Amino acid sequence: KLGALSAFLVGLGAKSVATVVTYPLIRAKQVMITQGAEASSLLSTLSRIYDAQSVPGLFQGLGVQLSHTVLKAALLMAIREKISEFTSRETVLYALRSRRHDKKD
Repeated sequence: KLGALSAFLVGLGAKSVATVVTYPLIRAKQVMITQGAEASSLLSTLSRIYDAQSVPGLFQGLGVQLSHTVLKAALLMAIREKISEFTSRETVLYALRSRRHDKKD
């Protein structure tokens, strides 16, 4: 089982990697939305961004995206772990109380 800090760090790392890998697609989608009819497909939009700005253009705005999504995902993982830990403990305590009550009867 992970502790809250470990879950936070795992969530931070996993979401960072996922965001960096998928960000060019997110960026292309944003460009397509803002340009409307001018953008024909995701691949052609990626190609246009790359032709105009090279690799940095594909990752323009990544810092903002990372700060927004990574922190949120890491916090959610840590909170989920704490809730899981609490509910597991309460379930065990309930089972123990039930056994004691059953033995008295």
